Parts: sequence; C-alpha cells; structure tokens
Amino acid sequence: MRGFIDLWLDIEPDEVEKAIDVGHKMGYIAFGLEDHGFNWRVKKLRDKKITLVKRITLSEEKESKLKEKLRGIKLSFPIVSVKPQSIQVARFAARDGRVDTIIVDKDTAIYIDKTQ
Repeated sequence: MRGFIDLWLDIEPDEVEKAIDVGHKMGYIAFGLEDHGFNWRVKKLRDKKITLVKRITLSEEKESKLKEKLRGIKLSFPIVSVKPQSIQVARFAARDGRVDTIIVDKDTAIYIDKTQ
C-alpha cells in the first residue's frame, strides 16, 4: 500500500475527524498525533484506510531528567520525539533506542553537534 505519512500532527481532539477526512482525500495512510489524552496507542480506521499513532514530545535540559521520562514510555507511546535543550540531551537522544525522532528547529539547531 502506498501513501503519505505525517508524524507531526499536533491538533485538538475535536479536529481529528476533520484531519482524517482531509488526509484521506490527499492520500495519507498514517498520522502520528501528539497525545491530548487519547485512550489508544494505535487506532486503525478501516473505512478511511488511515492508521493513527499516538506520539509524545519530550523537552528536557538535563540528561538525567530525560532518562527518567523515557523509562517505560514505549508502553504508552509508540512514537517518542525529543526536543533537546542542551548538547548532552541531544547526544543522548541520538543514541537512545527509545527515541524515534529528534526535533531540529531554530531553537534547537545549536545543540546538534554536526561532527558526531
């Protein structure tokens, strides 16, 4: 099955249905939704042929705090993103298997060590 996947949807729960309809029309097969209290990990909508996957974004300055938050996180969240607030956190997130994506934007680009 071919289609598009968007791992970065951060919308309110009441807008999810509209996003699914638009995504279905555009050929999306999966969405990674930032958690807003959803009671599911993965939800397959067979009529629209779209899979919804719960995602969380962690933002920490200290490596020890991030380690603490990551403990057992994959039981609740299939997709884990980290927005590093220090070089140590960025390095740790890059090598930790529980982290799926690292957010690099104008605020965090300075913490990404290009030589590593």
